[in-house]
Amino acid sequence: MIAETSIESYRQCKANGLISARQLEVIEFATEALVTHPGGFSRGDVGRHFNDTNTGHQRRVQELELAGVLTQRGTKVDEITGKPVKIYSLTGHVPTVKVQSVKKKPSGGPFVKLIVFDANGELAHELPCQTTKVNGRYVLRLPEAATIYPEDAVYMEFTPE
Repeated sequence: MIAETSIESYRQCKANGLISARQLEVIEFATEALVTHPGGFSRGDVGRHFNDTNTGHQRRVQELELAGVLTQRGTKVDEITGKPVKIYSLTGHVPTVKVQSVKKKPSGGPFVKLIVFDANGELAHELPCQTTKVNGRYVLRLPEAATIYPEDAVYMEFTPE
């Protein structure tokens, strides 16, 4: 369970302008989801919770994932659509810089998954990263939460959009 002190940390981020009101609402939903959706929650769960037809709460999931606040935990079958969907949960990471908003159609190249192992061979991070084309080459735009040390082993998985 996420401690009330952690929730206060996120509220302080909102007060300091690091996260938006909707991002904070998604974080608060994610803390409730620890009980209501113990296996993790989907973007559809977020949309249904907020009756999200046009308010953009579902996009906040991607923003918070890119910032390291949420992480993808796998998939589940959506109880409404019957289709496989990604599930998310809180990481406990509190942003130290402003969490950027994601436009409906992100510019740049394909997303990749950056997989980082520490010097002991233990999984350190699995981070979704946007790529941007610069001088004919794709360059990774790392999430703010990415801490990669010289001794870390780094792999990338390209995932189709």
